[in-house]
Amino acid sequence: MALTRQTMTDEQRKSVALEYLKAFDRGGVTSDGGGILDLLADDAQVYFPKWGLATGKDEIARMFADVGDLVRVIRHDYATFNWVISGDMVVCEGTSRGEHRDGPWRAGDPEWGAGRFCDVFEIRDWLIHRCFIYLDPDYAGRDRERYPWLADRAAASVEERNVATVRTFLRLLEEGDIEAWMELWAEDADHHYPYGTEMFPRHLHGKEAIYDNWKAVPDRFAKRGFPLRDIWTDRRTGTVIARFDGDNVLKGGDGTYDNAYICVFSFDEAGRIREYWEYFDPIVAGTTFGLAEIRYLQKEPHEHA
Repeated sequence: MALTRQTMTDEQRKSVALEYLKAFDRGGVTSDGGGILDLLADDAQVYFPKWGLATGKDEIARMFADVGDLVRVIRHDYATFNWVISGDMVVCEGTSRGEHRDGPWRAGDPEWGAGRFCDVFEIRDWLIHRCFIYLDPDYAGRDRERYPWLADRAAASVEERNVATVRTFLRLLEEGDIEAWMELWAEDADHHYPYGTEMFPRHLHGKEAIYDNWKAVPDRFAKRGFPLRDIWTDRRTGTVIARFDGDNVLKGGDGTYDNAYICVFSFDEAGRIREYWEYFDPIVAGTTFGLAEIRYLQKEPHEHA
């Protein structure tokens, strides 16, 4: 260990720590064009969670290279730093944002996520002799399943998002805005009319086919209404089941089209509708739109087949 030869003020020690943090924001380059390792003593120690303790510049260089392969961009929020300085000890508490290989992060978004850190330095002779870094290295927030409270929050968030999508689905149908409605669908979505008989296509694949099927629907009605009656969710899969009515007035004074629906929605990771199953009374639809003629065979009361 090198002996202390120069007296430093608290502000000078703080300036060394700041130079170190700002060098990370510049990709490892200091303000005078040098390398970040120039700020460390030859026998310095640096600790980083999940990497461990690196001693000496060679090991520290390997640590920084390993972390740098994962963290593409980092920006520290200097204006909100908290500092505690006592002798050679400098403690910096702060926040950051940036881009990890697995995705972006920003402190506070979400509150449980990465971006909050506390660095503990020992600074003497204008060099960092020790820097222990305390933070969550799961920058992109992927490690959730091992923490039940996070898994539950994630599932609840997905559930809320998917329910909101179903409500938007019905609202846009009522408004007749098929262009915006199509933005709710995944490119490779599957659309099913399991009881479509010969009147409706049993299976449509892809947004283009779904759009071709629905684009003219709003123009059939003078007024559209799809009041939601019940909604059920499966938090495990993200599936949403909706029961709603169709209260529609046909154009040209040709009456109404009233039906009852139960629809099953499945979603992709981005929250787009990946699979859709629509259950309704095909007889009502067929007779209303002139697609079928129905004749019921009447039986005497109490007559059994």
